[in-house]
Amino acid sequence: MVIITETVGFIKNLVEDLELKSSEVGKLLQVITSISNQTKLLALNASIEAARAGEHGKGFSIVAEEVRNLAIGTEKSAAKIQLVIGSIQAQIKEVANEMGSGMQEIDKGTEKILVSEKAFDSIHQATIEVEKEIDDVSEATTILLEQANLTNTLIEEITQSIHHSLANIEGISAASEQQSATTQVLSETTLSLDQVAHKLDQLVIQVNKS
Repeated sequence: MVIITETVGFIKNLVEDLELKSSEVGKLLQVITSISNQTKLLALNASIEAARAGEHGKGFSIVAEEVRNLAIGTEKSAAKIQLVIGSIQAQIKEVANEMGSGMQEIDKGTEKILVSEKAFDSIHQATIEVEKEIDDVSEATTILLEQANLTNTLIEEITQSIHHSLANIEGISAASEQQSATTQVLSETTLSLDQVAHKLDQLVIQVNKS
């Protein structure tokens, strides 16, 4: 856009310079037309003076007529050139107007590009911030995974401890059951011994009576 702006600006300057030079050419054509008119007038006066001179002025009359024809031809050519110059000037003005409109559109486009540039800068900055946040999230995720692994390890250790505790509890339960059975046997034995002792006491009493 900068190159286009510079190029269009350069062309616009050339068009304006061409318009100025065409105006100068138009002024020169006006001068030529004025000289042609004056030449025709002089040729007419020369013809009048040649007619007054009679036979002696015939040669001068021919020259005056040629000068007048030359002036007329110059005037016609100048008129044609003036028409061409006028058409060129009109086209140059149209081009200049179009160039002016084009410059305005280019300026608008340049402004939009500047706005877009700022927007892209903002997007780039936001992308950098998002990338940083993603890195932070990734780091936090890594830490969470490490913590999860530690948690899993602790859970496994706790599970093993629970299994060991259950095994100990089963052993204790079995020992308790065995002790309970032994206690029952001892109770029954104690009861039998009591009965035997009672019988022995009775026998002693009977022996003493005898």
